[in-house]
Amino acid sequence: MEALELQYNSLKDLAKSLMQKGNLAEYFRIISRANQLQLRILEHGLRTNK
Repeated sequence: MEALELQYNSLKDLAKSLMQKGNLAEYFRIISRANQLQLRILEHGLRTNK
């Protein structure tokens, strides 16, 4: 779980950098991946808090 959160945070940082550089195509690719990870993290949290 920690690995997913670390990867999510790294992707968010990368996406922020890409947006600042104006590389929007790569930004949207990375932010989509970050959103997928965020969903996995949330789903895991829901399953473990039952």
